[in-house]
Amino acid sequence: MKSPGRLRCSTPRRPLGTVVETRRIEELPLNGRNYLQLASLTPGTTQYGPGNSIAQARGGGDRSNFQLNIAGQRLENNHYMLDGVENTDPNYGTYLIQPSVDALQKFKVETSSYGAEYGHNLAQINVLTRSGGNNNHGALFEFLRNSDLDARNFFDRGSGPRPPFRRNQFGGVLGGPVQVPGVVNGRNRLFFFFNYEGLRQTQAQTINSTVPMPSDRTGNFAGSATTIYDPMTRVLNAAGTAVMSATPFPNNVIPANRINPVSSALLGYYPAPNVNTRAYANDFLNNESATANADGETARVDWHQSSASNFMFRYSHGNEPQYLPAAIPQQGTVNSTISHQAVLGHTMVLSPSKVNEFKIGFSRLELVNGNVHTRKTDVVGQLGIPYVLDTPAGM
Repeated sequence: MKSPGRLRCSTPRRPLGTVVETRRIEELPLNGRNYLQLASLTPGTTQYGPGNSIAQARGGGDRSNFQLNIAGQRLENNHYMLDGVENTDPNYGTYLIQPSVDALQKFKVETSSYGAEYGHNLAQINVLTRSGGNNNHGALFEFLRNSDLDARNFFDRGSGPRPPFRRNQFGGVLGGPVQVPGVVNGRNRLFFFFNYEGLRQTQAQTINSTVPMPSDRTGNFAGSATTIYDPMTRVLNAAGTAVMSATPFPNNVIPANRINPVSSALLGYYPAPNVNTRAYANDFLNNESATANADGETARVDWHQSSASNFMFRYSHGNEPQYLPAAIPQQGTVNSTISHQAVLGHTMVLSPSKVNEFKIGFSRLELVNGNVHTRKTDVVGQLGIPYVLDTPAGM
């Protein structure tokens, strides 16, 4: 006899993920106040995986240096959403807007079996910003790191000064009901929230490099172990593919009339040596400071039209200029990142079992990553390099 069949009902799998609420965001320590560091609380998440080398080379800024690998995947596969709208840079897979820690209500990291509304990428990072309430609330903060307050590094010389380091991270929040005496009383209906956070950082760098000695600038290589040959005296083989002989310059000195004007002009971009050395190596020390500044604002307004209808509007802006020194002073890399995002949302309760949510967003990200002289100095023209025209395309 066959046993009667059984009807098996399968329930949909719940999304795997971790919710980080306001209390943990505010109370857990963060180095740099980057809330995404708390994503490490999600199982299978690390900040020590491979970075995004393409974003670092072309985009620059903190968003390209931050590493977040979830469930063994590349960081380019993360999908960021902020208040229900797209917050992912389509070029490099990084985030567009990074709100201040004080502007967040909560965020959730989902790694599998999430809803179909996300549509792509392997991990979802959904963030909600805070809104105002019936009580006025405000706070100010500043975090200071200063080399004068730090202990000396183990490898620093005991007699020398500490390498300068200055970091100030400051800002504040303000929220509550919108109230204009005799015009608007927003209690229980209309609320505002505003947040600002700034960063000012200066950190000394030590870079060794090699620059021409004063005698080299005049063509005098008498003290060099390398013999300088006159290219005009070269004798080639029958096929013209190899140099058979050449005559050295007298006393290893290149005549002044044989030095190309472009080369002479180029030497103006190189500083004089500032380190005594016995060889043509590491005769210049650049201790130019690296700077990293940032300003970010988030403004949000919520209107509870009725128990079934709610509106919200948020605008966020960020500006993150940075300077990374190179081996030669005033030849470093400038990173400038300006971000904008606006969100308008409406939530309508249609019935006890139906809710309609409408969101529309606009984002803009401006990235500049190049030499400090880019679009400022016509180096080609100053050097007098022939046959090179700095003319816009199509002219």
